[in-house]
Amino acid sequence: RRCEAPSLSVQVAEPGSPSLEKARAMPFEEKLEQLEHFCLDLRETLEDRFLLVLADLEKQVPDLLQKFQRESEDGAERAEKLRELEVRVEMFCHRMSTQEERLQS
Repeated sequence: RRCEAPSLSVQVAEPGSPSLEKARAMPFEEKLEQLEHFCLDLRETLEDRFLLVLADLEKQVPDLLQKFQRESEDGAERAEKLRELEVRVEMFCHRMSTQEERLQS
């Protein structure tokens, strides 16, 4: 359902103009009713737009969750590979120091 924004026309009336006199002559209850109608239309329009945005976000959530899960798994795998490399480097450094000690003796 697509909602169109209610049309608002605001006109500034010059003092003493017929439109200003007409607005003053309009009963308070009628003005209030028009204002309530406008507010309801505005509320409906805002709710419709909000619901459209919310629906779009809800569609994106499953894909984003899957992507997050994949990235988390990839991160865990990379961290494990990094730990393996650190161990290898330590072993290599130990071997190098051992060889250096042998050469010096």
